[in-house]
Amino acid sequence: MEEGGIRRGSPRPVLFNLVTREGAGELSDDTLFRPVRVLNVEAVRNEEVPREWNFVYDLEVEEDHSFVADGIVVHNCHHVPADTFKEVAFKLRAPFRLALSATPKRSDNNEHLIFLSAGDVVYQADYRDMVEARLVVPVRHFRIYVDLTPEERRSYERAGDNAIILRNIASMASAKVDVAREVVKAEVNIGSKIIVFTQFIKQAEELYKVLRDELGPIVALITSKTSDRDSIFKAFARGVYKVIVATTVLDEGIDVPDADVAVILSGTGSQRQMIQRVGRVVRASDGKVEARVYEVVARNTIEEALSEERHVKGEVLEVECRRYLADELRRLISHVISSTRLFSQ
Repeated sequence: MEEGGIRRGSPRPVLFNLVTREGAGELSDDTLFRPVRVLNVEAVRNEEVPREWNFVYDLEVEEDHSFVADGIVVHNCHHVPADTFKEVAFKLRAPFRLALSATPKRSDNNEHLIFLSAGDVVYQADYRDMVEARLVVPVRHFRIYVDLTPEERRSYERAGDNAIILRNIASMASAKVDVAREVVKAEVNIGSKIIVFTQFIKQAEELYKVLRDELGPIVALITSKTSDRDSIFKAFARGVYKVIVATTVLDEGIDVPDADVAVILSGTGSQRQMIQRVGRVVRASDGKVEARVYEVVARNTIEEALSEERHVKGEVLEVECRRYLADELRRLISHVISSTRLFSQ
């Protein structure tokens, strides 16, 4: 029964999922915990629940109302220190709280706000522990360096010391599209499922068109403009799609355990972003023994430094990390095809 807009009945926990609007809604409808976009938090006195459940909250969310009784789960809790999420998190008074994150360390050093909102660390596992538990797989990491065209180089040199403009020019290097096309084609040919990550919608759309022309309808595009993501994920799981080209909307909050390969076409220097992107392809599934990450970097640009900053060595188990120039791409592909163990079991 609903009364005053608040759902009544046996209280059950609701997953307070700290993600962007684009990242919300990835869990299935029948799961016990579900993500919500919180608009307001207000304590509610509810005489219909047992006395021991003293803490009942009305979470005003988009489309409906839900409530949490005496406990809350904060998923992706590394977002808590951000101003908008902090305003919600610190209004909560639930006595039982569980905060989850693969990347709790923040570049602004404000992770202490996570612990203030949810308590101290009670369990921590490193990547090797998770490999041994067969939750994730080891990673093979390949960096491929491309050159700017003469025109791109002139634009780059005219940008002076503006780091954002320099990064954007380097990120959009036209040579990256050709490299990504060849890598994706080779991986598709050996049966892999690939996610290509970009920082810019324009770059994602350009690569999507190139791959679609080459590979046909097995390629999908997901950006902030995409409304039917759930159907794309389901089709990807069934093998209808073999390749997803995406912007930052897929950096967090999705579970695609049968994705094998990540191609990083552009990104920031954030190690968190890199870990989250790598995390999309390392989750264990039947027969999967490794994941491959291809990182395409513009040579002699700020991107080389950004690539070093975001390198997740030590955060994941890299069983191989190699560098190649773009003109060595055939050698890299031959190495991958001859040495991969992905389908050996």
